[in-house]
Amino acid sequence: MVKETGSEYAAKGLSSWSRFVAMMFCQLGRAHSLREIEGGLRSCEGKLAHLGIRAPARSSLCSATG
Repeated sequence: MVKETGSEYAAKGLSSWSRFVAMMFCQLGRAHSLREIEGGLRSCEGKLAHLGIRAPARSSLCSATG
């Protein structure tokens, strides 16, 4: 859907897929802070490679949520 609508045309930072994975991790892992999300995603970095993403930095997560 993102490719069809071109919604990532001028987006900077995280891709839509990376944001989606981070939000799912946050919800399923019941993380309460950016530090928890970042640390959790970094601990699963090998598994994230299978999803085609890298663990985002805390500053990228912060700008994606705000």
